[in-house]
Amino acid sequence: RRYKRTVYWVSMLDGLQRVLLFTEDSYLATRARKSSECEPIKMEVFVSLDGVGLSLVNNKPEEVSYITLSSSTSIWQVQKSPGRWKTLNLELSSWLEDA
Repeated sequence: RRYKRTVYWVSMLDGLQRVLLFTEDSYLATRARKSSECEPIKMEVFVSLDGVGLSLVNNKPEEVSYITLSSSTSIWQVQKSPGRWKTLNLELSSWLEDA
């Protein structure tokens, strides 16, 4: 890596919509965070999703990118030597996931 970049993120409300802000500007991130600190937490929700889609929109507004993540089965492996991996059998994989 030639240089290191720091990216700040802030989750805040814009009206009724939750906005996730990514920026390299620490001043902007601090101001956004301070403006959202007064928001009282009224509800906590836990959600389990099979997949997630993320739409990146620019200022025009037009969609720049759409990324999806979907679930897949887990594959447990053990490193035998540097660069060599062995997949664990179903019994050991199940034991690890139940632990």
